Amino acid sequence: MRSKGILFFLVATLLCSCSPIPTVDWEGGYREEDLVLPEAPSSSFTIAELNAQDEGEEAPGLPSLGKVRPLVIPVEFAEFPFPEDAFSKIENAFAGKESVSSFYEESSGGLLRLDFLFGKKVVLEGSALSHLQGNGSMGRKTISILRKGVSSQDSSLLKEADSNGDGFLDAVYLIYSAPTFEEHDYGEAGDSRASEFWAYTYYDYGREGDPEDPCGMGYVWCSYSFLDRAKEGDPRTLIHETGHLLGLPDLYSEAGEDGSYLLEEEKYRMPMGGLDMMDLGLGDHNGWSKYALGWKRPLYVPEDAPDEFVIELTGERDSLFLLPPGEEPSPYSEGLWIELYDPQGLNEKDANERYLGIYPFNYSIPGIRMIHVDARLCQGRRNGSLVLKEEYSKEKEPSLGEGTFYLLSSDNDPRLSKTDRNSFLALVEADGEDRLSNQDYPKTGLLHYADNRDLFVPEAGRDFFRMDTHSSFFQEEDGLPCLNSGESLPYEIQVNGIRDGKDGLSASLTISRV
Repeated sequence: MRSKGILFFLVATLLCSCSPIPTVDWEGGYREEDLVLPEAPSSSFTIAELNAQDEGEEAPGLPSLGKVRPLVIPVEFAEFPFPEDAFSKIENAFAGKESVSSFYEESSGGLLRLDFLFGKKVVLEGSALSHLQGNGSMGRKTISILRKGVSSQDSSLLKEADSNGDGFLDAVYLIYSAPTFEEHDYGEAGDSRASEFWAYTYYDYGREGDPEDPCGMGYVWCSYSFLDRAKEGDPRTLIHETGHLLGLPDLYSEAGEDGSYLLEEEKYRMPMGGLDMMDLGLGDHNGWSKYALGWKRPLYVPEDAPDEFVIELTGERDSLFLLPPGEEPSPYSEGLWIELYDPQGLNEKDANERYLGIYPFNYSIPGIRMIHVDARLCQGRRNGSLVLKEEYSKEKEPSLGEGTFYLLSSDNDPRLSKTDRNSFLALVEADGEDRLSNQDYPKTGLLHYADNRDLFVPEAGRDFFRMDTHSSFFQEEDGLPCLNSGESLPYEIQVNGIRDGKDGLSASLTISRV
């Protein structure tokens, strides 16, 4: 299983200074001859539920809807005692004004409420490294610490932390006192245990739930060092890892760090350009992720739509999932996700300042963000400790838990995709220049991250999309650009205007069939 940690390899950033977008007035609403687009139906399962059967094991993570009660357990290695203010920082990071809880309350539109419970501190004597010996048969040596931490808590607290009564704790966060492997020399080079001192999400596979004695399953293992980056407690890494508990994969790639991976065209690609909570931990989650989590329903174009029409994206109706004509919408489709990006709210802080002074800026202007989504599912098969991606599912909404398990076929790390060319979520850069492929990195040593140039706005050169004008972001079949599936997306999109009025941000688009 892929390590679900957040690893940053920030070498350098190329940023542009873009002027504010021009605003263009348009007649509000739909033209009389145009249709009102329908909203896509909700999926029969969320990505959190898809992730719960990941790899053929029963591994319930954090539900994405409703009120849940994750349990936070401080783990103190006697070798590295917590500072005096650690526990107030831990509580602030999880449940304070700017916290994991407040982030997901806003990001989900109130559909997910995280009511954190705080357990007793667990103290582990001796060297920190000596405790990483557990039964991590699937690659993690912290499972024994999870079990020890859970078993040390009061039974009444454990039952509170199992909000649905399935015998599994909703989630466990182990905040440990030891520094990360980047901050401390843990001994001999090559000791694999040292790399455990980082942040990741994992599961205690193979456990059976017991409502009378709930056990841990999905858990986050995170060094206090990540929280100690801010005076009141930094929640950023915890927010990212919570995304994994909800079933969201990383949107960055580590192929560039793999000396054995030789496909140069894909090696340094940054499909989403760093600017997403599941990429470099910046800003909010993208709209497709919210659709898959059950928080959003995008518009879609029905088969009987006219050949040309105008739509207005605004407020709750701020996203369109453009699919091949006649295709029924589902999160687990391949198509073009079109969303009205707002630099306010959860995106604002990173738009105005670099996190830790070194991360790229988030987009600082409103605009239309277009993302090539390939969220098709494939069947999975376990081969020992490996999970293999096999046949694409012909169904977008297969029944889960009936002997066959399903996985996202594509990944933003090309080594983990069913085929090398298929990214999972990939930004389509408005001006058509594929900077995020980072083809020049071996020469320059500079990485390109996404910036304001990549948003579509009503400005010549950045206001129009058609597959042939942005062919570098798609595959080719018979000399024509196409989706990874081989199907065409026969539409062109014109951005007529974007404005910020008394009712908030809105955008007008013309959609034409070609």
